Amino acid sequence: MRQAPLVVSFRPHSHSKADVTTMYLNTILALMPAAAIGVSHYGLHALRVILLSMGSAMVFEIILQRLFRREITVHDGSAAFAGLLFALLLPPSTPFWVILVGAFMSMLVGKHVFGGLGCNPINSVLVGWTVVFLSWPQYVNFDFSLLNYDPGFSTLYPLSVLKKEGAAGIGQFAIKDLLLGNQAGGIGAASALCIVAGGTYLVLRGFASWIVPASFLIGIALCSQLFHSVDPARYAGPLFHILAGNALLGAFFLAPDYASSPGNPPGRFFYGLGAGVFAMLLRVWSSNIDGVIFAIMIMNIAAPLLEMVLSKPRQFEKVQQI
Repeated sequence: MRQAPLVVSFRPHSHSKADVTTMYLNTILALMPAAAIGVSHYGLHALRVILLSMGSAMVFEIILQRLFRREITVHDGSAAFAGLLFALLLPPSTPFWVILVGAFMSMLVGKHVFGGLGCNPINSVLVGWTVVFLSWPQYVNFDFSLLNYDPGFSTLYPLSVLKKEGAAGIGQFAIKDLLLGNQAGGIGAASALCIVAGGTYLVLRGFASWIVPASFLIGIALCSQLFHSVDPARYAGPLFHILAGNALLGAFFLAPDYASSPGNPPGRFFYGLGAGVFAMLLRVWSSNIDGVIFAIMIMNIAAPLLEMVLSKPRQFEKVQQI
């Protein structure tokens, strides 16, 4: 009986011991400090949002995989991670049905209609958040959603104050409070120090690249400094814009999404830089107060083009049969 030939394809050949489950479990672990700070600020209401979002995302994952006749892979942690990340963008007062709709749309429209894990062109979490934001903006409006809470600090949303009063009105927000998470916002998005610590953990462990977070923050810093130089009384400086809102969560956990960001280093750099610049332009010139999520979605769409234009020409070799 003839033995099947060994096919050796063109280089490079690479191998990693890390699997999908290990990667997502470590990413969930990296988000735990930010989630813990959110629960400490808002109590059981925040815990309710987190557990419901994670649980529903996992259930919808199983249902949709059965409907699409795919292998059940809920154990890989991708759905749990998406649910956790979605929850951290929401206020603790979010109604349960809004969470369910957002989680379902994240799994269906953001992930499974494109083929499942790794096939989505846009970050699935951002798809779910956008559906909620465009359909029921009152539930993700931090000027109103946190009025019934007393977390021990001002419940005024820093970016809303900046939008209404200019740079002169943000003096009430100390840099230390912004860094430690003593600011209104999503359950976990406000914990700047915890987010940086979690993102740094992923980079050091090799589960994430430093290029996208660094270039994203460079884009925000350069663009905000330009506006601040033109009119310091109206536009805040780079440090405020980096620490307020979803900037750090976007830099370390939203923009570097494995499926919807470029795979080559030059593409990653300009992808992150563009997302940071667009976030600032939306914050300054649009009615959207934060701008980070829509900026990342814009660059998600541009990611394949960046990867194609900025990648080195591939050197093909003849396939050898041994």
